[in-house]
This record gives sequence, C-alpha cells and structure tokens, in this order.
Amino acid sequence: MMPFWKILRHRLRAYRRVLFFGRRALSLLLRGFLALYLGGGLVLFGLFFDDLVRAVAPGADPLLVASRGLLPFALAYAALRVFVESGVGVDLQPYLPLPLRRSVLAGVAGVPALLSLWNAVPLAFVATVCVEAALGGALGPALRFGLVSVGVLAAVP
Repeated sequence: MMPFWKILRHRLRAYRRVLFFGRRALSLLLRGFLALYLGGGLVLFGLFFDDLVRAVAPGADPLLVASRGLLPFALAYAALRVFVESGVGVDLQPYLPLPLRRSVLAGVAGVPALLSLWNAVPLAFVATVCVEAALGGALGPALRFGLVSVGVLAAVP
C-alpha cells in the first residue's frame, strides 16, 4: 500500500511540473494576498464585533448573535467557494489503479480543501470572537461556538 504522504508529495510535484507554473504561482500569490487582506479585515471585525452587537442590541449576547448567523454564512460561503475555487478539485481517476486504501483516497481529496487559505479567512473572525468571549469570562460558549464553526467550515466543500 502506498502511504498517504507519498501521494501528497506526488500531487505537489505534479503541481510544479506544469508548463504554466509561473502563472499558477502568480495566481496563488494573488489569492494569498487576497486571503490575508480579507482575514485581516475579519480579525478587525471580530475585535469590534461584541461592541457593535452591544451598541445595536444592548441586551444581546454577541456569541448568540454570531451563532444565529452561522448557517446563512455557511450557505453563502459555500456558494462563494464554488466560484472562487472552481478548479481546485482533485481528480481521483489516476489514483484508482494504484494499490490505495479508500481512506487514503479520501485523504487525498479532503486534505487540500481543509488546508486551503479560504478556510483560514473565516477562522480569523471565529478565533477573534472566541478569544474575546473567553477573555470576557464566557469560555464554555466560546469553545462551543469555535468548535461548531470549525465543523461548519470542514463541511463546506
């Protein structure tokens, strides 16, 4: 059986061997800057989120407000990722004749999606809101919100 890391190393080499690697690298660099820009904006939004919620709805809990917006956010985010990452999918056809377990094939398909910068962008907001809530004394709800958010991001294709 071929180990999982050997398959991922093969995918990385295949990524570098293409004729248009320079354009692909430039595109990756631009997407990285866009992700950093959006992530920085979401960190700032997360820092002021509890103050904004308390100013708009004085008695509302910021974590409850963020939790209620989680499902609509996930649906809109999944639709956005369909357009942004339309060519990121893994073609498993070349790997089917190889002596691989199905779990390794699932890992080959899932790991690049989980390590995508587009998963790190909303995590910037989630982490900031959770840290603010935990520092404010709401460790349990912050942990629940963080774990549910990570679960929602893992479920988005």
